[in-house]
Amino acid sequence: MSFKNIIADILDLIPPEKMKALERELKQIVGRLRDVENERDDYLRQFKSAQLRLQDVEEENSRLHKEIRRISNQLGESLGKIAEQSEHLKSLEKECCYLRHELQGANKKLENWLVGALELPSALDLAEATPELSRVAFVGMLRRSVMEFLSAQQISPIEDAGVECDGSIHKIIDTRPTSDESLVGKVAEVVIPGYRLGDQCLRPAEVVVYTLQTD
Repeated sequence: MSFKNIIADILDLIPPEKMKALERELKQIVGRLRDVENERDDYLRQFKSAQLRLQDVEEENSRLHKEIRRISNQLGESLGKIAEQSEHLKSLEKECCYLRHELQGANKKLENWLVGALELPSALDLAEATPELSRVAFVGMLRRSVMEFLSAQQISPIEDAGVECDGSIHKIIDTRPTSDESLVGKVAEVVIPGYRLGDQCLRPAEVVVYTLQTD
């Protein structure tokens, strides 16, 4: 007897009403299985859709990170340029302060020059009003006025003899032989005085310098 025949005999033993109930239950189970399969298919579709959305979100996130890095780099460059401009502005402010100070000094020197220039006509008037005033005395008085004016401008003469000749403040126009080796290279005579403003030489003094006498 085959397996199918055995199953058929067993089914014949089941009452028809019971069989119909079993068939209905079997249909319900099959229906539920189909519903479960449909739900599974829906879940799979939703899962695939979620995967695609997640991929899109990851791509957008990567793009945003790149954009943030680009903006951050631009911001760093802009901050660097701002810092450079700030330093340049500070340098300009310092230069403006220096120029303002120089301008004030120039204005002060101009005022002093005007005062000295206004005193010159007084000296000339004095010379005209005093015929007995000798030319030498007048020139001496005029020289003192000029030197006082130059001193007020912090301009000092270069007129010392006996010092070492310095090419930065002396201009050699002649030499004077000497047998004294200790004098060689020193200024023998200042022909025309020079002038300097602080450490700056305005005009070198024209001098005669000692040289070693040769037989």
